[in-house]
Amino acid sequence: MPGPAHARFSESADMLDTDVGQAGGMTLRMSQRSASTLLNGAGDVVAGWKNKFQAAMANVTPVSVLAAQHAKMAAPGMGKN
Repeated sequence: MPGPAHARFSESADMLDTDVGQAGGMTLRMSQRSASTLLNGAGDVVAGWKNKFQAAMANVTPVSVLAAQHAKMAAPGMGKN
């Protein structure tokens, strides 16, 4: 599952007051590299050491724990403002 990216989605989804809506997000360079790799036939792309670590941990973490973490990040009013 991709992480937050710089986009207007957070604003249109009324998520600016959530951790997800305020996250720094993927840089243009990482987005371009990911798109290029996927278009060349790769099954998945994980760019950056932090994302690689999170992806590795997600493979061994129970789904219920991942869901609880996401719910916390996407909860209204949980942003750092």
